[in-house]
Amino acid sequence: MQRQPVPSKTPIRFGRFQFHLTTAIVLMFVAGSILWMNMLERRTKSKGGLATKPLSNSRNYFLARTEEEFLQGTVGFGWFGDRESYYGWPCDAAHFSVQLWVDKSGRASGGTYRPADWRVQGIVIDALTAMGILLSVAIASEWWICRANNARKGA
Repeated sequence: MQRQPVPSKTPIRFGRFQFHLTTAIVLMFVAGSILWMNMLERRTKSKGGLATKPLSNSRNYFLARTEEEFLQGTVGFGWFGDRESYYGWPCDAAHFSVQLWVDKSGRASGGTYRPADWRVQGIVIDALTAMGILLSVAIASEWWICRANNARKGA
């Protein structure tokens, strides 16, 4: 009686998922641009008022003005108010606010920082947007590289 060979159980090999080096480099630059856009500070119009007389005066008058109006104008000894900043792209993910005094030369002093306002919805939308952009760029880059390789092989 002859023995029959037992079929070997070799695992099925799947092709590895890989990116080309060019795609990785392009993705690094795109990711850096997205990070830059998310970390760029956007200021809103600062709300506050300007002092019409020196602070040492017992009767100080404040007129409602923005910081920009105070710095461009000729009236006032200083400006006191809230300077607000937003971070995130395309949605606002963080909001920071500081209450400070600005003199006529534009120097800020006496800043009182308020706790940051983190917006979860904005963070999620920003992350999903970034992932969508990176995935689109990766697919487009790989398609372009494969198309160029196929054209070279066919020629």
